[in-house]
Amino acid sequence: MRRVTLAECMKAVIDRFDVSKTKLLSDSHEAKYAVPRLILMMMAREFTGMSTPAIGRALNRDHSTVIYATKSIQR
Repeated sequence: MRRVTLAECMKAVIDRFDVSKTKLLSDSHEAKYAVPRLILMMMAREFTGMSTPAIGRALNRDHSTVIYATKSIQR
């Protein structure tokens, strides 16, 4: 399977959920931004091959947030 980039994952989430990149990367806890952000983290982990610390750095989050997102979306 071809690896995708974080930018490709982000574009897919932005297009699907109709949110801006700024809002997606914001600290907002509103569900309309938080849920797409969690999905982005899960997609990045599953499809890019990036480590959780690398994803966290790219999204201005801690690696433990990426781990939480991956587990919570998979439930």
